[in-house]
Amino acid sequence: KLDVRRRKRDNLSKDHELRNEKYDAAMASTLMSDDEDCIKDSKIVTTEFVSRPPVYRSAELKAFYEKIDKLVDPIPSRKYVKRVTGEPKDSAPPITKKLANRARRWMVSQDWLEKEENKEFDRPTRIAGSGRAWGDEKDPEEIEATQKRVKEEKEDLKRKKAKIEVVGSKKTKKGKGKMKAVAKAPAGSSSRGEETQYNLDDDEDDLYD
Repeated sequence: KLDVRRRKRDNLSKDHELRNEKYDAAMASTLMSDDEDCIKDSKIVTTEFVSRPPVYRSAELKAFYEKIDKLVDPIPSRKYVKRVTGEPKDSAPPITKKLANRARRWMVSQDWLEKEENKEFDRPTRIAGSGRAWGDEKDPEEIEATQKRVKEEKEDLKRKKAKIEVVGSKKTKKGKGKMKAVAKAPAGSSSRGEETQYNLDDDEDDLYD
């Protein structure tokens, strides 16, 4: 379905309304409607599919797809399968890791999103901003790049802090490494041959204090 829509859209002149970059994000496989088997008289019709669009689609997105679907396919398939629009499917914008596969706010019906049972789906992992072409101050790609940079900076600070703590811990352990040693007093220093205690540090630098 996506391949057919791409062919039809790409076949239009570059200045055509449907070729406007603001619609580019709508050409993602994750946003296509589901095709289900067409069943008539308890039998599967192999030459026909039932296309069930998701209920969250905005009027703008519906109109865009409808206009594209009415265009002639420049490279039609030899095996034609008819698609019939069925009942809308009760599904939410999908969760995606890649921004390119994510629904944009202009694609989602505001009325659907404002319903109490659907508010939980208004999340950045499901719905990204519409972008400058739709009047936003920034494109979602810019916002994502900024968030990624901030995250990397925080992780870098954590690594540096951990390194400083490790170095400090080693120095503390080294400072506690002093031990007492018993040594014979130098000849002639004591008439009784008494033993004298010296505090010896395992750090050679103490010899020059």
